[in-house]
Amino acid sequence: MNGKQLYETIGWYKTREDAEIALAEYNKNPYNLDNIVTFEELYNQWSKKHFLEINEVTANGYKNSMKHCQSLYNIKVPNIRIMQLQEIIDNCPKYSIRKQLRVFFNMIYKFAVKSQIVGPEYNKLSLEVGKEVRVHEKIPFTDEEIKKIKENVGKIPYIETILMLCYSRNEDTRTAKYGNS
Repeated sequence: MNGKQLYETIGWYKTREDAEIALAEYNKNPYNLDNIVTFEELYNQWSKKHFLEINEVTANGYKNSMKHCQSLYNIKVPNIRIMQLQEIIDNCPKYSIRKQLRVFFNMIYKFAVKSQIVGPEYNKLSLEVGKEVRVHEKIPFTDEEIKKIKENVGKIPYIETILMLCYSRNEDTRTAKYGNS
């Protein structure tokens, strides 16, 4: 040897502080530096094995989750920060997609830990999906629509059921809207 110290690169970071944090994490839980892959490569390795065990609908859900992660495709997995994953989740308007993404990230990173691409601290990510906000706008029948329903009682099958449901709404609304008839 020529007396020079050998170095292994564990990643590239925006700030010195980020680099020192990554180095400390690596020293605490070393992972295989020869096995570092991009997020897209990790997904391909994971899906090749995992998709054999699940149905097509579930696999399509994971494929759709991956589409939301385009900003991560070419980033080495150890260089991805939890805040980047959280940002992807936060940018999804639908609660169901945010929930699916959280499951997807947890599964991908569990695989990364098993493959020694990242340390065990990634086994359970603390990603937030927020609360589901259900917005269901109720649009009642108009007076004219109620009149048409009444006119067709006995003529159209099950129309009595629709009429009954119109009158079984909130009592204040029913009396104000339809009278006591």
